[in-house]
Amino acid sequence: MELAARDEGSLVHEVLCALFRRLRDEGRLPLADVAAGKEILREEAEAIFARWEEERHTGEPLLWEIEKGRLLALLEQVVALEGADDSAFVPVLFEQPFTDLAVEDDDGSQVLLTGKIDRIDVTAGAGGVRVVDYKMAGDAGKYGALLKKEHLGETSFQMPVYLLAAARQLEEDSGAPVSRFTARYWLLRKLDPVDKDFAGGKEDFTGFFSTDPGERRALGDDSFLNRVCGKVRGMKQGDFQITPKECGFCEFGSVCRYVAVGVREEG
Repeated sequence: MELAARDEGSLVHEVLCALFRRLRDEGRLPLADVAAGKEILREEAEAIFARWEEERHTGEPLLWEIEKGRLLALLEQVVALEGADDSAFVPVLFEQPFTDLAVEDDDGSQVLLTGKIDRIDVTAGAGGVRVVDYKMAGDAGKYGALLKKEHLGETSFQMPVYLLAAARQLEEDSGAPVSRFTARYWLLRKLDPVDKDFAGGKEDFTGFFSTDPGERRALGDDSFLNRVCGKVRGMKQGDFQITPKECGFCEFGSVCRYVAVGVREEG
């Protein structure tokens, strides 16, 4: 029996967290010495593999050995790509929890958001933050679509919430404002990071992540937090219309009352 997909993802997250914490603590970030990085990876992975063997069910021993070798080879390639990353971002925080990220609606009610961010990178002295989320996946098109403005606050919430939480943490730690947001889905199965710089590109994100009440009122639906509040208001009012924009993540297709109807164009 092989590891379940969720367990595999948890294992990879643990190893990457241990790796980057040690690289940070030893002053090796940004990563220049890839060989040393791979050696540290192997040491940290072996320790975590041993702990899993003691504390968790890892399946058939032969399959577990194959799984460990496969994951280690994959993560060594990740280390090599991290070493080749020529962006200005430096990893600083790992598996960073956040609580009580308050989102205030116009009526005075609040939504409190909590979560845990896989990785937070910063730019030295430039006010930039990049949130990195590891995925044991390979569909770049799907994850790229999650970062499009039309989907943020509608069907995609993770990255904007993480960015706002990371910005709050960094501003509390340093007192300096964060002025530039970037998101990265690290698709580990294909070794293919999907990046989104919210300060560049064709889409205009001016003010989109603002937490200022006055700016949000002026922006209307062009504000991520306003979209979130609109969704919560609808839930409170019992508005659960079955009008999905995306069904790919839903596990309830067999009982769903929504039926997609194709429209045939008349020639």
